Amino acid sequence: MTHPALPRSDVPDRARDQRTKLRRAQLFATGAVVVAATAAVTARLLPVPEFWQGLIAAAGEAGTVGGLADWFAVTALFRRPLGLPIPHTALIPKRKDDIGRSLARFVETHFLDPGLLLARVKQEDRAAQLARWLCTDEAADFVARRLSEVMSALVRAGTHLEAIDAVLPFLKDLNADLHGVITQEVGKRTGRFVPAFVDQRLARAGTTVLDGLIEALGTHGSPERRALDAWLRARVAEIPEDIQDAASVVWSQLKAQAHAQENDQETSPQTRDALARVVQRAGFALGESEQMRRWINAGIERIVVDYIVPWRAQIGNYMEDVVRGWDAREVARIVELQVGRDLQFIRINGTLIGALIGVALFLAGGLLGARL
Repeated sequence: MTHPALPRSDVPDRARDQRTKLRRAQLFATGAVVVAATAAVTARLLPVPEFWQGLIAAAGEAGTVGGLADWFAVTALFRRPLGLPIPHTALIPKRKDDIGRSLARFVETHFLDPGLLLARVKQEDRAAQLARWLCTDEAADFVARRLSEVMSALVRAGTHLEAIDAVLPFLKDLNADLHGVITQEVGKRTGRFVPAFVDQRLARAGTTVLDGLIEALGTHGSPERRALDAWLRARVAEIPEDIQDAASVVWSQLKAQAHAQENDQETSPQTRDALARVVQRAGFALGESEQMRRWINAGIERIVVDYIVPWRAQIGNYMEDVVRGWDAREVARIVELQVGRDLQFIRINGTLIGALIGVALFLAGGLLGARL
């Protein structure tokens, strides 16, 4: 099986900026350890009072130990420190497949849980959002252009294709157009410590799975197409009569526009304008009809349960398989580029806290010795 290539740092300028910030943080953290070690050595050599000599030396020595210990811990995540074959080091390259498996199961369990998805869908009136979007000029033009392209294809073919086949290209384009939005939404939920390339892979996994579903729905005789057909037949029987009447009016206008252009290769701007007006009227009608919005929201929830949830195992397996195909060292390099700067502050804090602990132990030892 061919695995998607491991994403390198998206934009060259951004990657260069990340590398620069990482190197600065590494130099600063290393400098803190050097200062601590220099203070420890200097205190032993300079002729200063015994108390201050011991205090500075204790702070420097403990700070050096703390900084070096944290350097080892941070480095061991990505590679072998100093290239030595020390056990339990280079954790990310060694555990890459396990990380991918755990991440896939986490997404499958916590992001695609049916109850969680339904609760998220029910938080807002999605039908009302759709109505507001359809009422905008941009949305009306977008939908009208897609519909006009479909109508042109139908007229040139000289036959009536199934409605699902006419809608699938629109859904495929919409799925591609929403990739950036999906990536942003994933990033909001995974948090700042999850690398951006992971967010991108999660979003790409979702859009790839949806593309596969769209392809399956367009394949005659496929199980997905038969299941959708049965589902649509059942749903049509549940549509309220007033909604059926509104849909009938819209469909009549679309057919009239198509008939007027049946000898043209492409729909005219007038037809697209008419389609745009139809789309906007549909948006206004949807916004004013609570029953229609309730029915659409129920349909969205049913789609989540009947179609998205059953695919969560496939989404998880896809993510796991993609991560398995990545180069382990390249994964470690990219992860370090994304989060390494934050990890350098662990080294800095280790040096400072170690120095403070050294001072505290020195003072405690002096006080205890004085009492004894």
